Amino acid sequence: EHNLAMVIRKPKNVIPGENDDEPSAFWISNPQNRFIENVAASSENNGFWFDLRFNVRGPSYISIPGANHIQPIFKDVTEFRGNTAHGNRVFGMRYYTRGWRPRGGENILRDCRVYRNRIGQFLHSDTNIAFVDGIIADNDLGVKFFQ
Repeated sequence: EHNLAMVIRKPKNVIPGENDDEPSAFWISNPQNRFIENVAASSENNGFWFDLRFNVRGPSYISIPGANHIQPIFKDVTEFRGNTAHGNRVFGMRYYTRGWRPRGGENILRDCRVYRNRIGQFLHSDTNIAFVDGIIADNDLGVKFFQ
C-alpha cells in the first residue's frame, strides 16, 4: 500500500529460465494480495505485471505446504485500486504469460490511472477482469488484447 517504484532497469545477469530480462515495478505472481494506491513509473519494461502461472514457482514451491496444489492463474485478486502506471517503456499494466482466469467471478481493478506508456493495458486470453472508474490516456496504444 502506498508504494512508489521507479526507474526499474534490466539486470546485468539474469536467472536462466526466468523472465528477469523484462523488469517490472510490481511483479505479481499471486493475486491474493492488496494493491492499493501504488505508483509504477519509468520502468524499462512493465509497470504492473500479473505474471500468473499454473503452478507456484521458486523457493515458495518448496517452503509452502501444499504449494503443488495452488494455481495462481485461477486465483482472485483480493484488492486492486487506486494504482498508477505512467512513463513505462513498454506496458503500463500487463496480464500475461498465459492469461489470468480467476474463477471467483468478476475481479475489479478499480480507479487506476494508466498513461504515457507505450501500451497502457496488455491482456492475453484473460477472463473475468473488469476495469472500473479508471483512466487510460496518452499511451501510444491504450489497450492491446489477443487470444
